[in-house]
Amino acid sequence: MSAKALKDMGLPRVSHIVTGFGGWKADGLPVVDYATWKADK
Repeated sequence: MSAKALKDMGLPRVSHIVTGFGGWKADGLPVVDYATWKADK
């Protein structure tokens, strides 16, 4: 539902991850905590 709403709002590249954030992490994909992300800005 969120992905559809974003597409309806005009975002061109929207994806849906069936397993959610937990699945993303479980697959070993990159995750950056807020403090690290903010320090890189």
